[in-house]
Parts: sequence; C-alpha cells; structure tokens
Amino acid sequence: MLHRYFILIFLILIYMCIKSWTTIENAAFKKDGIDCILNAGNNNVYIFNNDLCIKYNIKNGIFKANHGYPKKISDVFPGIPSNLDTAFLLKKNKIAFLKETKTYIFNLKTKQLDSGYPKDTKIIFDKFLINASCIIPFGNDTFAVFKNDKYIMYKPGQVPGEVLKVKDNLPDFINNVDAGTNWGDDRNYHIFYFFKNDRYIKYQIKKASKTDVFKNGNVKGNSNGKTINDLNWPQISSLFNTMTNNEKLCPNGTTMLKNGYHCQDKKGGICTNGTDTEFPKCEASCDLPFTSTGAIKYNELVLFKIFLGLTHILPDFSCI
Repeated sequence: MLHRYFILIFLILIYMCIKSWTTIENAAFKKDGIDCILNAGNNNVYIFNNDLCIKYNIKNGIFKANHGYPKKISDVFPGIPSNLDTAFLLKKNKIAFLKETKTYIFNLKTKQLDSGYPKDTKIIFDKFLINASCIIPFGNDTFAVFKNDKYIMYKPGQVPGEVLKVKDNLPDFINNVDAGTNWGDDRNYHIFYFFKNDRYIKYQIKKASKTDVFKNGNVKGNSNGKTINDLNWPQISSLFNTMTNNEKLCPNGTTMLKNGYHCQDKKGGICTNGTDTEFPKCEASCDLPFTSTGAIKYNELVLFKIFLGLTHILPDFSCI
C-alpha cells in the first residue's frame, strides 16, 4: 500500500515539474528595459545594460552571441561610461555613445575615444538628442531620433526636422520605447527592432515606399511584442542581476572572471554561471551523468533528483 503513495507523489511531482518548465527555461529577465542596442556595422550588434554588454554576430539572417560575453563596457569600449542612454553608428567605424548631456565618439579602428571627447551633445548634435532613448540610421546620413512620445528626423550639421508624435505615425509600442536599432534589409523590407520593458517588436518598412520620414511600416507578428528571453536573444539574461548569490559562486578550484559570469580553473578551463552555451555550466563540474542542454534534458535531471530523493539512493543534492 505504501508504494502506491510513493507512486502518487511521484506523479504529482512530475506534473509540477512539467507545468513549471516554461517558466524555468523561458524565464524573461526581470528589468524595466535594456539601456540600448547598437548595430555597429560589419554584422555586429551589441546590447548594453548597466556596465555590461553582449555582442551578436549576424550571418545570413541568423545571429548568435559571441564567446566570452558579457563583458564590461569599459573593456570593450575604453572610455565609454555605463548606464548609457543610447548609441548609434554615426559613420563607418565611428560610434556615438550618448549619456545625459554628453556625447562620446568612439573610433572602432583605434579602439579609443576621438580627441577632445566627451563633448556637450547640444553642441555636437542638437539638444533634442539629450536623453534620447534610441537613434536609428535611416536613409543617407539621416537618423530617426526617439525621445519619450516624440521623434524627429535628424541630419548632423543641419536644422532638425519637425517634431513628430509617435502615435500619429507609428505603432503604440514605440511610444516611450527603451531602445531600438536598424537590423539590415531583406529582399523587400528595411528591418528594425524596438525594445520596451520586457518585450520587443520587429518593425519593417517597405523599400518601395522610399519615404524620408520613419513611418508607413508594420509590425511583424504580435503588435504587443514578444517576451525578451534567452531563446530569442541568447545570453540576454546575463546582462541582468537575476541570479542568486549561490548561483554566482564558482566551483572549488576555480576563480570568477571579471565579467562576473565565467569561472576559470588553473588549467584555463572555463565554465559559465550565465547562459553562454559555448561553455559547460559550472554546476556540471560535479561530473554528473546528466547535463542541462535543453528543456527535455532539464526535466530529466529534475525528475532524476526527485526519484533519487524518494528512493533515498542519494540524500545529498548539493551537486545536482
């Protein structure tokens, strides 16, 4: 009779694990929004938050996170501060980073700030760019500058165009947007991404429209956006402090690298406390028979733990 109760409990736990799988594996970051996203050219895209950044490489429409990220912004872009307002590719190999009232022009070739920077944004560009949430290249040397519920079309060195209301020309999602960038083109469309709170949209404008103003496009998919998580933006959760102190601890015999997510042993081997799939999970250093590489494998490991606990085969779960 007793074994029937164990079976019932086991089945209930199986149900609970399966029910919670989506929450565990697809957990979105808990944050009001990213600081900014930047298309730096040469198929490289960066996402910035607080003092960290991650880098993606785009190839044939597919993008993946680069090895070793997240990294400190100051390590990748020396002289650039944390908690940025926005960043955009000003011209080839020149990135403009904006924070509060200052602009930082960074040279991708020399890997350093241009001489004399930072400078006042209102002097280098225009006062409308101060505290802008995103600045997106659109057309020949022209940028769409978004700030709260308004935006302008701006060409450096010229008087800005009229101030437009987002609600009059663009989807509601882009009102008070957190970040955005140009992504590139496909056969028929110019592609853009916008981020707001824990969601994002893909916005596209037909090439045939030949408009000088950022409008007349459409959202691909749900107009309310998709949830930002590690499945659609690999490693993005590593930009946010969503892990517990125990999860951040490195295994014995390893030391934490300065990005705060990778641990390295004396032989140079690296494991990750983040979501970088290029390295094994630090928890795997216990040499367990299972690894969590996907949803099914994760549940198998959880159920294996439950089974061991119910049958008292392995009372110590510290390594699982």
